[in-house]
Amino acid sequence: MSDTSQTGEQRKLEEQRAPGSLATVSAWGLAAVAFVVLAALLGWRWYSAQHELDDLRGRITDRDRVAAVAADYTKRSLTYDFRSLDAFFAGVRQGTTAAFAHRYDTVGDTLAKVMTEAEVVAQGEVVSTAVEAVDADNYIVTVFATQQIRNVRHPEPVGAPTLVTVGVQRVGDEWLVADYRPR
Repeated sequence: MSDTSQTGEQRKLEEQRAPGSLATVSAWGLAAVAFVVLAALLGWRWYSAQHELDDLRGRITDRDRVAAVAADYTKRSLTYDFRSLDAFFAGVRQGTTAAFAHRYDTVGDTLAKVMTEAEVVAQGEVVSTAVEAVDADNYIVTVFATQQIRNVRHPEPVGAPTLVTVGVQRVGDEWLVADYRPR
């Protein structure tokens, strides 16, 4: 090969590598586009992950609040004294939906009569809860508790484990008990 052909090829390579050449500008342009696309993808992925994390934190907060509402209600419902039934009935109506509170209107007199005749005194303690979401505004909470009961027949307290299911519902900005059943 002649020196002229080598020199011509070297010149072409040098021109392609020159700072203002079309090849150099194209390479930098492609790199910039790739960087922008990568940054956009990473930004979108970060936003999605952050949104998922916020949703998860919200669900955890709701579950914790629902568990606390169910536990508090269970303790109030398992703690009573025949000498202060008005306070008991006020307590079990507190923090409930209107429909659920109405249940005590229909059975309150009968229940009060039985509790007074038997001179029932009870103390409840919540041991554990398990929360299950029905949807974003309704939860079912299984509550394991113990109850110490004494009455006319058993003047010394007798311990009894109990398992209840508590339905908790979001009403506006509040979590209210909508159902309570022995399990």
